[in-house]
Amino acid sequence: MKKLFLSLIVFSTMFVMSACSNNEVRVNKSSSNETLINEIPINEPSTADVDERKLQFIIDSYVETGTNVDAEEKPMFRLINAMDGVVFYMDNSPVKIYEFNSEADLKKALAEFKFTEWPTNGKFAIETKDEEAIRIFKQIK
Repeated sequence: MKKLFLSLIVFSTMFVMSACSNNEVRVNKSSSNETLINEIPINEPSTADVDERKLQFIIDSYVETGTNVDAEEKPMFRLINAMDGVVFYMDNSPVKIYEFNSEADLKKALAEFKFTEWPTNGKFAIETKDEEAIRIFKQIK
């Protein structure tokens, strides 16, 4: 009983301590002057490397080919760390397109989840067996 009680106290203390932490770093400018700053990611991509296209642009490209796409029908894109996604059907075959924050995030997710065979286009990945959907996807610029 004592072990259970002690374990409960330790767990609750750890929970409270982690919940009260923040993402700020103290920088000591001088011995008497401390300033709080937010953490800034070091490896920011340059603006030349950023893919500005949005998922709606990809969807519009399929709609232009006569494909019926409901932009509100979403796959479980968060499971693979994507920021958005859409699912539709071509010839009764599901077509899932995922949008990531960047090409680097896409490559990391594909490697982590072992989806390296999925075709990619910038920061987008497609999951389907439909060859026509893949052909259209690869032609989008």
